[in-house]
Amino acid sequence: ALKKSHEQEKRLVKKCRELNSEILNNQAKIKTALRLSQEDQKTITHLQKEMEKTWKLVYASQEKETRAKETIGQLKEEMINLSKLVERGAGMSMNQETLVKELKQAKEELQRQVDEQAANI
Repeated sequence: ALKKSHEQEKRLVKKCRELNSEILNNQAKIKTALRLSQEDQKTITHLQKEMEKTWKLVYASQEKETRAKETIGQLKEEMINLSKLVERGAGMSMNQETLVKELKQAKEELQRQVDEQAANI
């Protein structure tokens, strides 16, 4: 009976050692999983911030494009008005001819600005 009890104690001690080893292994796995989870959370936070920055840039770009299109429309309108003024000035005096030349130069400058704005879009 004493021998049988001693054998059972050996088995229990062996089983305790195995369970203790398994607990230590699981503890290491849990620690690794927690570390990876924290790293993943940091990555998620970083990517969310990057996404917010990107959307802000997209919205800013859309606003800039809208303003550029409005400017182009205004410049085209002004060109049309200047062209009409130039056409009406065919039979004008010397002073009026000088004014027409200045208006033509202004028209060319506006056309250049329209082209630049269009290139920026």
